Amino acid sequence: MNNHLAHWFKYQKNQARVFKEAHWLRSESCQRHTLHKTTLTKQKEMFFKEKNVAKWGIPVEDTRKAVDVIDDAEIAFSMMLPAETKKGEYLGEEAAFFTN
Repeated sequence: MNNHLAHWFKYQKNQARVFKEAHWLRSESCQRHTLHKTTLTKQKEMFFKEKNVAKWGIPVEDTRKAVDVIDDAEIAFSMMLPAETKKGEYLGEEAAFFTN
């Protein structure tokens, strides 16, 4: 009887370890996404206040469009730092994957 009971507890212990690891992965990915999102927002706000289109990290052909929308924060934020924004979208998808 004790042998069967010990086997059952060993199974439960391993199952709990897997759940703890999955929870850690979820919390770590959510934390990375949140940190990247806040850092990116602060950077974009700083660049928007400076009104220097050269620091936005956009292609040269979009510079004229950026100068036209330099006073509209919503459109300007969508144009700024495209590589970092794409990385943030990836981190968001990763966090959603581990959450669901």
